[in-house]
Amino acid sequence: MNNLPIGDREHIVIEEISRNYDITQRKISKKLGMSLGMTNLILKRLTSKGYIKVKQLSGKKVRYILTPKGFTEKAKKSYRFILKTIDSLKNIKQEIQNLIMKEYGKGEREFVICGVGELATIAEIAFRDLGLKDVRIKYISKPDNLAKNNSVILSVDHTNHKFIKGDICDALLIDKILDEHKIDAIINFAAESHVDRSIRAPKAFLETNVKGTLTLLEAARDRNLRRFIQISTDEVYGSIERGSFKETDALTPNSPYSASKAGADMLVRAFNVTFGLQTIITRSSNNFGPFQYPEKLIPLFITNALNNKSLPLYGDGMNVRDWLFVLDNCEAIDIILHEGEVGEVYNIASGVEKTNKEITFIILKELNKPKSLINYVKDRFGHDKRYSLDLKKTKKLGWRPKHKFSEAMKKTIHWYKNNEWWWKPLIEKHKSLIQ
Repeated sequence: MNNLPIGDREHIVIEEISRNYDITQRKISKKLGMSLGMTNLILKRLTSKGYIKVKQLSGKKVRYILTPKGFTEKAKKSYRFILKTIDSLKNIKQEIQNLIMKEYGKGEREFVICGVGELATIAEIAFRDLGLKDVRIKYISKPDNLAKNNSVILSVDHTNHKFIKGDICDALLIDKILDEHKIDAIINFAAESHVDRSIRAPKAFLETNVKGTLTLLEAARDRNLRRFIQISTDEVYGSIERGSFKETDALTPNSPYSASKAGADMLVRAFNVTFGLQTIITRSSNNFGPFQYPEKLIPLFITNALNNKSLPLYGDGMNVRDWLFVLDNCEAIDIILHEGEVGEVYNIASGVEKTNKEITFIILKELNKPKSLINYVKDRFGHDKRYSLDLKKTKKLGWRPKHKFSEAMKKTIHWYKNNEWWWKPLIEKHKSLIQ
């Protein structure tokens, strides 16, 4: 204390008097660790300036009280101190940025994207078309998924991307990747996601969607990664007749697929609450766009129609879904990655709801195919009637879907029409999966 400039010591004494009504010289000296002589000098200076006044007690005892002028000076000093602190914080921020640059090169960040397939089109879309040039990406996918989607990987710009064949349930592999590449964040797209297959063989869905997510969470926790983004689905909420699901609504999944995703969401939440892991969950509506594996409704119906095969429409075709173009989903995920609040859930949807029958008619009309191709089949077990998401929370981050549904559908239909090289070998090779 005695090494501080006299002005700073005056400010500290003013602060102490303001907090302790009728404080004595001896108490000031003892509390601030100053000699009685130095304390007396400062008190005299403050008294002469009119910042404090002396209150005479019995005998020789006196106490000190802050005057209105003293309170004004205290406020001014505090304000100047705050400005000085802000300047210091700016300097600290610059030092931190310099350290990051030194550690990671030219501001580059490393992400692991787990999974390939319909949302791994992120490779060409979100992290390239969105202009994220300072990002490097590592992909992890199981060998069987690679076999189904290797043409997606082949189309990736390899200067910013690296594909790693493996299983997200393989803890040793995950540890090795995170350590070798100094990974900054995990975005977990990896999932078994087709409801029909989850009904026929649910075990694989629990393995990848629950156990795989747990493996990634444990690795992220052990390294205290900056972010863990879990890509989930609107299906975890179940079906809703009217209105739209908010992020705070209960999860009531109705299929083995959605149950496995809900289980993964609960694990992500638990790792945030229990271990402080920096997690965020996104829940998207039905995606569509280029490179979507042709077992899903839109690519299946497009490719079947192109081959003049029947389009198997469940029940009466009146099940309602919100349809989201993949580019819009990717942009929302990017914004949430950087602007979202840790520990929160964000719904992502287009707000465009269509029945499966309406989607079927749009495809047939665009391809100039007859409605006679529609084959109404027995409804799926536990088929949810309607999904709908409330978007207020996500829109507060500044995100809006940019692609008009009709134009995005037209673009998607013609992409499949012009890229038979991509989907025909897949259908031929995986006939048992694509029905």
